[in-house]
Amino acid sequence: MRTDHQLLDDADAVSNGFYAEEKDGVHRVGFVLFDSPAYYADVRVGDQLLKIGGDFVSDLDKKELGKRLNTEDDFLF
Repeated sequence: MRTDHQLLDDADAVSNGFYAEEKDGVHRVGFVLFDSPAYYADVRVGDQLLKIGGDFVSDLDKKELGKRLNTEDDFLF
Protein backbone atom coordinates (compact mmCIF):
# COMPACT_ATOMS: atom_id res chain seq x y z
CA MET A 1 0.00 0.00 0.00
CA ARG A 2 1.36 3.42 -0.94
CA THR A 3 1.58 5.73 2.04
CA ASP A 4 1.58 8.99 0.04
CA HIS A 5 -2.15 8.66 -0.71
CA GLN A 6 -4.77 10.02 1.65
CA LEU A 7 -8.04 8.22 0.98
CA LEU A 8 -11.15 10.14 1.90
CA ASP A 9 -13.75 7.44 1.50
CA ASP A 10 -13.53 5.67 4.86
CA ALA A 11 -16.96 4.60 6.13
CA ASP A 12 -15.89 5.51 9.70
CA ALA A 13 -14.70 9.00 8.78
CA VAL A 14 -16.08 12.10 7.15
CA SER A 15 -15.76 11.59 3.41
CA ASN A 16 -15.12 14.30 0.88
CA GLY A 17 -14.87 11.70 -1.86
CA PHE A 18 -11.34 12.15 -3.19
CA TYR A 19 -7.78 11.23 -2.41
CA ALA A 20 -4.73 13.42 -2.75
CA GLU A 21 -1.27 12.26 -3.65
CA GLU A 22 2.01 14.09 -3.21
CA LYS A 23 4.79 14.03 -5.75
CA ASP A 24 7.78 16.38 -5.68
CA GLY A 25 6.09 18.59 -3.10
CA VAL A 26 2.90 19.08 -5.14
CA HIS A 27 -0.40 17.63 -3.88
CA ARG A 28 -2.83 16.63 -6.61
CA VAL A 29 -6.18 14.86 -6.72
CA GLY A 30 -5.64 11.25 -7.77
CA PHE A 31 -9.23 9.98 -7.60
CA VAL A 32 -12.74 11.40 -7.24
CA LEU A 33 -15.51 9.14 -6.00
CA PHE A 34 -18.72 9.25 -8.04
CA ASP A 35 -21.72 10.78 -6.24
CA SER A 36 -19.52 12.36 -3.53
CA PRO A 37 -19.22 15.98 -2.36
CA ALA A 38 -16.01 16.32 -4.42
CA TYR A 39 -17.78 14.99 -7.51
CA TYR A 40 -20.58 17.56 -7.21
CA ALA A 41 -18.07 20.33 -6.46
CA ASP A 42 -16.49 19.54 -9.87
CA VAL A 43 -13.16 18.41 -8.39
CA ARG A 44 -11.16 16.65 -11.12
CA VAL A 45 -8.26 14.21 -11.17
CA GLY A 46 -5.08 16.23 -11.54
CA ASP A 47 -6.38 19.33 -9.73
CA GLN A 48 -3.65 20.76 -7.50
CA LEU A 49 -4.62 21.03 -3.83
CA LEU A 50 -3.34 24.39 -2.55
CA LYS A 51 -5.15 25.09 0.73
CA ILE A 52 -7.12 23.24 3.37
CA GLY A 53 -9.20 25.39 5.70
CA GLY A 54 -7.19 28.50 4.87
CA ASP A 55 -3.77 26.87 5.42
CA PHE A 56 -1.39 26.07 2.57
CA VAL A 57 -0.85 22.31 2.26
CA SER A 58 2.89 22.95 1.93
CA ASP A 59 2.86 24.26 5.54
CA LEU A 60 1.27 21.06 6.95
CA ASP A 61 3.20 17.96 7.96
CA LYS A 62 2.02 14.60 6.63
CA LYS A 63 0.11 13.65 9.79
CA GLU A 64 -1.73 16.98 10.00
CA LEU A 65 -2.48 16.89 6.27
CA GLY A 66 -4.05 13.43 6.56
CA LYS A 67 -6.16 14.52 9.51
CA ARG A 68 -7.32 17.72 7.82
CA LEU A 69 -8.19 15.92 4.58
CA ASN A 70 -10.65 13.82 6.56
CA THR A 71 -12.18 16.62 8.63
CA GLU A 72 -12.17 19.84 6.61
CA ASP A 73 -14.74 20.89 4.07
CA ASP A 74 -12.95 24.04 2.86
CA PHE A 75 -10.46 23.32 0.07
CA LEU A 76 -8.77 25.48 -2.56
CA PHE A 77 -7.67 23.71 -5.74
